[in-house]
Parts: sequence; C-alpha cells; structure tokens
Amino acid sequence: MKLMGIENTQFIIARHIDRDHPHCHIVFNRVDNDGRTISDKNDRFRNEKVCKMLTARYRLHFSEGKENIKFHRLRKHDKVKHFIYLALRQEVPNATSWSELRRALRRYKIDTEFKLNRRTGDAEGVKFKCEGFTFSGSKIDRQFSFVNIASRLEENAFDVGIWPRHNCTPFQQREEPRQEIVRQEPSEECSLCSGLLDLATAPVTDPEEDMLAKQYVKKKKKPQRKRGFRL
Repeated sequence: MKLMGIENTQFIIARHIDRDHPHCHIVFNRVDNDGRTISDKNDRFRNEKVCKMLTARYRLHFSEGKENIKFHRLRKHDKVKHFIYLALRQEVPNATSWSELRRALRRYKIDTEFKLNRRTGDAEGVKFKCEGFTFSGSKIDRQFSFVNIASRLEENAFDVGIWPRHNCTPFQQREEPRQEIVRQEPSEECSLCSGLLDLATAPVTDPEEDMLAKQYVKKKKKPQRKRGFRL
C-alpha cells in the first residue's frame, strides 16, 4: 500500500479462495484522514510494477506462457489481443515472407501495418489491427516484434530453400516465383478462440503488389520556405 502511495487512509483487504487462483481484493478510501484526495493516476502501471517487485522479493510464482489463460473471462480489449497472439503463433512458423504472413492473417480479419522510418522509408515496426483495436507486435508478445518476426520469416525461407536478401524490409523485398508449399490450413472451427471472430474464408481479390505500393508510398516533403527578402 505504501509503494502504491495509499497511506493515511481507511482500507480493507479481503482474501478470496473462490477461484482456482487465490487472490485478494483491496478497497480503500481515496479521501485520506486529512481530507486530501489520493491520486489514482497511472495506478494500473504502478500496481503492475509493485506486484512484480513483491513477487520477485518473496520468491512467489510468475505464471509462464499464455496457454492457460481463461479466454472467456477476458475483456474485449484483452480478448482481441490474445486472439491476435494465437493467430500469430499459428501462422508465423509457416510463413516465409511478410506478404505471405499478411495474407494468412487476413483470414482471421487481422490487418497488418508497418511503421516506416521518416528518413529512409524502411519499415522498422509492425502493428496488427482487429475489431477496431490496434497493437504493436511487441505488445502482443516480445517474440512478435518486427525484428523477431522478420528473423523468423528469413529462417523459414532458408529452411524451404528460398534465399531472401539479408535485412530485407517489407518495402524492399520482392518474392521470386516458387513452388507452393503444401501445409494444413486452419479450419473454421480453429482452436483460436472459437466464437470471438468469424474467420474470413473468402479469397482476397486485391493484388498484393498494389496493396504494398499503396501502403508504403512515401509522402513528399513540402518545400521549405526560404527566409529573408528578395530584391
């Protein structure tokens, strides 16, 4: 409570064992004993930091992985985030390029956007959009950051005999004709949180190159106004 800045006030702590995981609820009076309001600004992030610190200090248990998450109890924001995580975990190991990964994710109604470097125009980050929510790859999971996904795609391409250029960005990369790789497609009754979203089964009609060109078109810089007077 002190680490959270909740002092000099009334509070109760109730321990609950009605779930599979024992937990506590804390209720406190935001008006302290001197009549001042206790700030709740960024309390979510402060709470996370404090809990992790106490967990490490007292050698408590950190949960491992996201496989045991109770999906039906998540809020909409967290449901979509976990849905994207499961879709990426399913498709990244099978894709050999960004284009192939983007096509695969569209079946789950997940759009892929890239953050471009303002100076070079090269991609340096990736975001995933679904159901009106947008998450950067690293926020989904560290293994799905732009750099980690790019590295995994290059490894996959090497394994199947495709030799991409090193450090290729989605804008720079051009795929060579190759034989299609036969792999099992996820069914409509996929284990990816069935019931949250309907998988898009219709083929995408937009040409890939047109979509890439529209997405990565560089904005022209406005000419700088010259200062001073002209004679």
